[in-house]
Amino acid sequence: MGKENPMPLNRFLPFLLLIIAAAAVSVFLASALMGDTPLWTLLPITAGAALVVRWIVRRDQS
Repeated sequence: MGKENPMPLNRFLPFLLLIIAAAAVSVFLASALMGDTPLWTLLPITAGAALVVRWIVRRDQS
């Protein structure tokens, strides 16, 4: 009857979070390199991105 979703949301969500985390790090890094933002503000953004990657890796291993 209905078509199966080729990539369900629970498989797509980690990739979406990874893209958002990478974009956030890139934007803050570019801003810091231009001198608009202090470099220390990258720490929480990078830590958040690292947590997302760690969650994805642990999720895929189980």
